[in-house]
Amino acid sequence: MMGVRRRTKRRVERDTESSQDREALKMMEDILSDFSIDELREFLEADLVDVKVDPEFKGRLRKQLWDLVQDHARGPRGGSH
Repeated sequence: MMGVRRRTKRRVERDTESSQDREALKMMEDILSDFSIDELREFLEADLVDVKVDPEFKGRLRKQLWDLVQDHARGPRGGSH
């Protein structure tokens, strides 16, 4: 009986992950639909430019991105995860 529960739990976890993946993909598609291919190319070309980065800016950006990752991992505000 214990094996059935584990399989069911794994299936629910997979279904939840799959649902989250679909939501993330939909969100990315919505964001990308706001930009043309030329705008995307122009954005990506910036990676080819050698520009010195201010270490303070880089540190602030790293912290902001980490905070975003942690907030996302905690799930929606006010709800349970």
